Amino acid sequence: MNQKERKEGCGLKYRVVSILKDNRPRFLIISDIEEIEILPSKYLKHLDQINASPNTVKSAAFALSYYYNFLQEQTIGLDEITLLSYSEQNKHFIDFLYWVKSGKHTEHNTQTSNKTCNMYLGAVFRYYQFLALEDVLPMLKVLRVKKVSYFDSMGVNHQNAVNSFKGFFKEEEPNLEEITSEEIQELINACTNDRDRLLIAMMAETGLRLGEILGIHYTEDIDFERRTVRVRYREFNSNLARAKNAEYRMALLSNTTFEFLVKYISDNRKSLMNSEYLFTKLT
Repeated sequence: MNQKERKEGCGLKYRVVSILKDNRPRFLIISDIEEIEILPSKYLKHLDQINASPNTVKSAAFALSYYYNFLQEQTIGLDEITLLSYSEQNKHFIDFLYWVKSGKHTEHNTQTSNKTCNMYLGAVFRYYQFLALEDVLPMLKVLRVKKVSYFDSMGVNHQNAVNSFKGFFKEEEPNLEEITSEEIQELINACTNDRDRLLIAMMAETGLRLGEILGIHYTEDIDFERRTVRVRYREFNSNLARAKNAEYRMALLSNTTFEFLVKYISDNRKSLMNSEYLFTKLT
């Protein structure tokens, strides 16, 4: 079995290691003495087994490596965290948010956005939930769902379930600007081959994500009569492309883009014969 190991992460006590196995990246967390951390690595294996996307597993791996470095700095263990009071647990995880926010999880103390900090903590919480379900640790007090009961103005009793952790950062307002048709055309004109021109045109016209488009099988997912392209969730693509959230979507192409698609397939039929994907390396 061909395996390729690659070390990643910052120069702290814990770091992420990726291993290429069966043409798929597998992630482990190891210490500075080259020992595998069993529990987080077991959780990452679990994510892989339930077909979480490689990017999801990778993100969780780095989040857990950061958290383990934070625990090391705080000289406290997972089991000790579960024994803390509700308020102490809240403080602990809020401190982790600020620790990441200040960039202490990186070698260069790079500031981190509120959204990314929240994402890391969310991954840590899911790890704790996994350990609780595995009967390794008790459930965190801050993750226990509380039932809230109240009466409305008509005297009707309502019951809602709410998560008890309220310490997540308020996310910054996104500073997004919509790309114009002129800018899209500039990108297309700057491409050096039809593959890239078609890729940009399809993304701009359909709103499909890059991972969805890269997973299109040209022999199965294109309806030439209806001028539609189908995005299908596949548990494994050899090029690691994934449709987000196991979605199945249909996209209608304009006459111009569809004619370009047909021309692209015709012009590159020799290259496409060696692959099932619409977008591949061109020879």
